[in-house]
Formats: sequence, C-alpha cells, structure tokens
Amino acid sequence: MVHQVAQDETGFVWLATDFGLYRYDGYEVRAYKSDVRNPALLPSNMVISVAADLQGRLWIGTQEGLCRMHLSTGEVGHYLLGGVKKTACQQPLRNTQRTSLCRYHPWARPLRRRR
Repeated sequence: MVHQVAQDETGFVWLATDFGLYRYDGYEVRAYKSDVRNPALLPSNMVISVAADLQGRLWIGTQEGLCRMHLSTGEVGHYLLGGVKKTACQQPLRNTQRTSLCRYHPWARPLRRRR
C-alpha cells in the first residue's frame, strides 16, 4: 500500500509504502529498504510518510521513527525520539490523526512532541 507520495526539487517522485521507500525518476523505480546488517539504511520497511524540504533533504517517517536522507549523498540519519512513543512521529511534517506533532530543531538532536 502506498501511504504518501512526494516530489523533491530535482523532480524525483518518492513513494512511502508498506514495503520500503521507492524513488521514480520517470523511467525506473529504485527501492530503498531496511537491512539489519546495515544500520545506515532505513530502520524499517514500513514507511508511513515522506516529504522533501528546500535544503535537499528527504524526511522519512517509518514504523521505527524518523529519518532524514541527504538527496545529494544518499546518507540516512536516524533521529532519537527522546521519550516520545515511536508512533507519535510517523507523520513528521503533517498531522491528520489529531494526536500530536513532532518538532525538530537541527541544533537540538532529540525530537520534541507537540500536542
């Protein structure tokens, strides 16, 4: 199931699915998946949300928490939830379930929960 679709500044289309994150370039689809042997990848294949920002980063909400991918390098960073339940941050940039939002400040690594 596709949960969310986003387009980055270069035109790639990103799909958040139950089976990983997918990038479509107009010709081919590339899969980004979790691998327990490689912690630098996504922490979970259950990708709930995806959003691109104006700094060339892709924000990825997974079942295991929030990730940020630098589109130029493909490097994936994982963000600790700092006492917040994992499920509270599955939609990092929008809130449709009237639960809570997560707020990220680049200078303060832990995520903070907003009601």
